[in-house]
Amino acid sequence: MKDADSLDSAEQRLIHGLLADVYERSGEARVRLAMRELAPPRPAFFWKVAAILTFAAGGIVLGSFFQSRLPEADGVIEKASREANDGKDRQYRATIVALKSPADERLASGTVHVRSQSFAVEFESVFGRGWLGTDGSTAWYIPRQGAAQQWPNHEPSRWIERQKLGGYVQFAALLRGIGQHYDLVTLGREDGHLRVRATRKLPLSGLPVSQLEVWVAAGTGVMKKLQYRVEPEIWHWEPWLVTVELAGETPHPPDFYSFETRLRERPPPRNP
Repeated sequence: MKDADSLDSAEQRLIHGLLADVYERSGEARVRLAMRELAPPRPAFFWKVAAILTFAAGGIVLGSFFQSRLPEADGVIEKASREANDGKDRQYRATIVALKSPADERLASGTVHVRSQSFAVEFESVFGRGWLGTDGSTAWYIPRQGAAQQWPNHEPSRWIERQKLGGYVQFAALLRGIGQHYDLVTLGREDGHLRVRATRKLPLSGLPVSQLEVWVAAGTGVMKKLQYRVEPEIWHWEPWLVTVELAGETPHPPDFYSFETRLRERPPPRNP
């Protein structure tokens, strides 16, 4: 007679057990044997758990590997700064929103035209409409109606907010110096863009912008989007969220950013 372990099926093992019961087993042993032979094989629980743990560990390792493959934030920003200073004309759509409760309020919107260190902002806001900018040597402010102003670029502006705005739309200079006052980290890739966050170093004071996020095209290094939060100051009680997004790269005439050109192209005042 074959041993029970060499039989092919549960039925054969059961018959073997019954025959053995008749010829050679005690009653108690016969019961134990019959119950053991009728029970289904135990699942390989240990191996299932091991497989799950191995899969999870592999996912963690792969995630860490791909995260470690992200480029350093300093390098991403440095490349974006170089591209922003390449002399090309780019147009960015900008909005400024006051973060209020119960509903946010749009304060201003417009188009930022920028070429290296020159910029011209065509804006519409709760304070009025007009142009603001610099050709690199002369800064200027041209309201839709009223007296236009210009002054040498190195002199303090009579409109202090022009100076603040200029610091955030001269993108080459902004990106080049951002690492001095902010801690940088590459957050990830999104639709072909590298997303970098800049968080203000503590305990620095005098910097109204607490955090910036920059989206840079992974291939070209061109800044596609900039978003930053302006914390409340004496003259505004709520934080502002400023969003700037690339809208085009249309070349402009060489004198596009000059005071004379922008003043000449200002629409005539409306008749009363």
